Amino acid sequence: MSADNEQVPAAAELAVHMAAASLGADAARLCDSRDVMNRVTALGPDTPGFVGRVTEMVREAVQTNASYRLAPAQPVHPVQPVQPAEPAEVQPSGEQAPGAPSRNELLARQATRRAQLTRDYSGEITSEDLQLAEPSTVAAWATAGKLAHMGVPPQKTHRRR
Repeated sequence: MSADNEQVPAAAELAVHMAAASLGADAARLCDSRDVMNRVTALGPDTPGFVGRVTEMVREAVQTNASYRLAPAQPVHPVQPVQPAEPAEVQPSGEQAPGAPSRNELLARQATRRAQLTRDYSGEITSEDLQLAEPSTVAAWATAGKLAHMGVPPQKTHRRR
């Protein structure tokens, strides 16, 4: 196969990806479809209005075959903070149990704990502490050998010359 013959399918696939992105279609599934790709490749990238024609082909394929549509986007949930040792109790009705700490109280405790985790922290460092501490603080602990109990050997310091 010559280089020109290899560029036609690549250009066709790129055009399908661009059209699928604009139409909310599944580009991978469309590119796996022999029928769709044969029709797009037959046009050739030198055809006037190539991208517009490919977009129309993709629109038609999505209208005739629902499997080419992307599922609605799921909301992205932020990473949940590390849960404290004492989780808030929730009753089956969804209400908070009486006497259980509120979410704000738990977040305040977590923030207090984070503030305690400084470079010169002298307590035993846990994996939860590693997640809460600033990266520069964790690096300082590693350099000082404070993470040896977790299998992290003391790190060498790099000095400028």
